[in-house]
Amino acid sequence: MIRSGKTKWWILPLVAAVGLISYLVFFSGDTPSAAATRFMSALAKGDVKELTKLSYISGKSPEEIEKAWTYTTQVASPHYLFGWRVVSSQTVDEKNANVKIDVIRDALKQSAYSEHYGLAMVKDEGVWKVDVKAISREVYPFLPR
Repeated sequence: MIRSGKTKWWILPLVAAVGLISYLVFFSGDTPSAAATRFMSALAKGDVKELTKLSYISGKSPEEIEKAWTYTTQVASPHYLFGWRVVSSQTVDEKNANVKIDVIRDALKQSAYSEHYGLAMVKDEGVWKVDVKAISREVYPFLPR
């Protein structure tokens, strides 16, 4: 029998656990693997705006990066199909990380197979971005430089 003003002993730890999980989910920030996933998804879709936002090319303005991605995705290789998945992520320091991905180039060919590549990640202005100059051109043809 519960007396008025008393609660079960397990309710307080349950509320604290839910609060902690909510805090971690909403305030944990971006991770290199999440940024790499968004980048590869944008590359597969040809989403120039997202690619521009997630690309790091030293010495180039966002307008130049957007122009280069427009050329790559709409002129040079608009019908290039590939499959991909993130395998692992390793943070080197607070501004650099490496994300390993598997890519299946020419995904519609019967002889297509998975190949291992890496994405160098750079934290620029608090946001994880892909260092486009470090990506192998075997991953996607005509990458911006």
